[in-house]
Amino acid sequence: MRVVQKRPYPANDEQRFDNHSKLIIGLERLMLESAGFDFRNRYPQKLMVKLARALRMDKNNASKTAWNLSIDLYRTFAPLKQSAPTMAIACIELAARLHDMDTPRIFDTGIMRYSKWATSRAEVMETLLDLLDLYTHHRGLTSIGPLYTLETFINIRIGLNQEASAANIPRYAQYASEAPADGQFSTNGFKPRNGIDPTSPLTPATPGTISPGNIQAPTSAIGIRGQNGTVRFMLDAARARDERNEVDRFHKIEEEEYEVEVPIDNRPEDRDKRSRVR
Repeated sequence: MRVVQKRPYPANDEQRFDNHSKLIIGLERLMLESAGFDFRNRYPQKLMVKLARALRMDKNNASKTAWNLSIDLYRTFAPLKQSAPTMAIACIELAARLHDMDTPRIFDTGIMRYSKWATSRAEVMETLLDLLDLYTHHRGLTSIGPLYTLETFINIRIGLNQEASAANIPRYAQYASEAPADGQFSTNGFKPRNGIDPTSPLTPATPGTISPGNIQAPTSAIGIRGQNGTVRFMLDAARARDERNEVDRFHKIEEEEYEVEVPIDNRPEDRDKRSRVR
């Protein structure tokens, strides 16, 4: 009988794990920077279940679809951008559209009134479009996508785009902190914010699907312990530049030249005396 020897488990500090550990650390830092170090958890599921019960949605069909939609929502940037009520309302609405329910009975009326949950149609619309972007481009990687055809999501998106065009709703909602005080357009559309080009949207788009093995972490996010000093994240580009300029003043190499005259005595008598003393 042949005995198969068990191979020992690899040690945690093996060299072949170095590249993977650097990649994971870089991605973790990128996630923290993208989240703005906001560690408040937003769970729309609890509120969404209450709304589904209040609307008397079938728990085995529409309610189950809304639950799976809320799980797929974490594949987008919506949890970083929107509040829990906004995400819950968006999942309920999209589930209702997928099941061909009476949508006017649900949207912005009764318990689903936006003012009741401190949200707006623009924020709900942005969340819906984020989900539809996910199902349009990466349908096979989601829970709900394979259950419906691509034409179903495209038709829903066409209806939402028509509504947004009629009501002049932008693709990306404006943050409350960026709203103009005098009713004019905010300067955020003309002035870069945190290094972002003014022509880019105010919020990030749905991330693309890339194999983790092919992801290259940004150079600034990859750090080696003991090298390059301490890694800090600066979300304000102007403040980062000012701090860099302030620190660079102490790292400038300044050289000064001094001329010193040293007398040289070449008299032969002194050399003879020093030789006799030795």
